[in-house]
Amino acid sequence: MHENDPVFRPIKIGTKTLSNRFAIQAMEACDADEEGNPTEKTYRRYRKYFEGKAAFIDLEAITVTDETVARKNQLMCMPKNRKALEKLVRRPWLRIRRCAQARAWLPWACRPA
Repeated sequence: MHENDPVFRPIKIGTKTLSNRFAIQAMEACDADEEGNPTEKTYRRYRKYFEGKAAFIDLEAITVTDETVARKNQLMCMPKNRKALEKLVRRPWLRIRRCAQARAWLPWACRPA
């Protein structure tokens, strides 16, 4: 690839402009704890994603009820997981990447970049 290739050019999607056209698609790693909270392994995985400089990172499937858990150790987005998920979206490396248009989103934790 050459630096002038289209994948390195910004792209506008809706009202957002991404700094490049690289994306990391959602993938379940099943590395949450028994309560559905991210573990150090989860934090490390997302840190590596953001360090890779893809402008768009799609978070993996996160269940929102106990009845919809598809796999053991799946991430959960419920009141009991709020603190742990806020810790994920407030990691220092995530704040740095937000400046470059990458962003993680949780309905109750999302803050303007």
